[in-house]
Amino acid sequence: YKNAKIQFTICGQIRYIDNSSLLSFNAPDEEGLLTQSTESPRVINIYFADTVLLNGTRVCGYSYLPMGPNKIFIDNACVNSGNTLAHEIGHFFSLLHTHGKSNTILTDELVNGSNCAVAGDYICDTPADPNLSGKVSYNSLTKKCTYTGNETDANGESFLPMVENIMSYSKAQCTDSFTIGQYSAIRNSLFYHGRTDLICTSENDLVNENKINEVYPNPFLDYFFVYYQLSNDSRVTLSLYDLVGKQISVLYDNTESKGLLKLYYPWGDTFLNSGIYFLKMEVNEKIVSVRKIARIG
Repeated sequence: YKNAKIQFTICGQIRYIDNSSLLSFNAPDEEGLLTQSTESPRVINIYFADTVLLNGTRVCGYSYLPMGPNKIFIDNACVNSGNTLAHEIGHFFSLLHTHGKSNTILTDELVNGSNCAVAGDYICDTPADPNLSGKVSYNSLTKKCTYTGNETDANGESFLPMVENIMSYSKAQCTDSFTIGQYSAIRNSLFYHGRTDLICTSENDLVNENKINEVYPNPFLDYFFVYYQLSNDSRVTLSLYDLVGKQISVLYDNTESKGLLKLYYPWGDTFLNSGIYFLKMEVNEKIVSVRKIARIG
């Protein structure tokens, strides 16, 4: 994920779940038993188990697409074989399999790329993929991977898939790459859609007051992030006011867990004129913090 300019860090302490009955668990029915007392908000919760079953079938791992839970599950047998964790993090940040949404139906993406934005994985620099499971050979001497399938698309053209792509079902020895389009989708998810709330509040972070820590960028053009903190689980409201005290917009109004938080807000081509504004933070209907911000352009 270096090329996506994303760095991961362990947030707090690694937790060990002392429950031998969950060494092997069957999702989704037993997922809650594993996570109910260990899941942390606003971070990627990664669970490792001796055996991971999904509807009774053993899998190397699974995760959720953006707007889903912040959880990833990995089978211990797959930790050191291939890129299972990188693959599941790709799903977490919006990436589909390169063969599309179905593992059993041939992709609707055409080899010529003419429908790449609306078919397959919706990313145009990943070639159409017929599902590479069992269709890639690996030469241990040359370390070369070769597509061995013979499927054709709806136009009768032979597939030329990318056997190195981490989001494919190619062999574990082969998958080591993302495309520029995939990196872009990952960053869009992190910064603009679905995973924008990720921020670490470790046990060493002393959050003993409610306040706005930072607005970035400031001045802003078409978006900004609000970094703020809560000392207790509370209802938080973030609102924007003009220089005469008129409320322009309520950016956020919801109950949040205590800790460090962030909010992404896009303006784009909206009604907001360039100028000076005030961002007010209310906790349980009491104003606790105000920041002056400016829009340019």
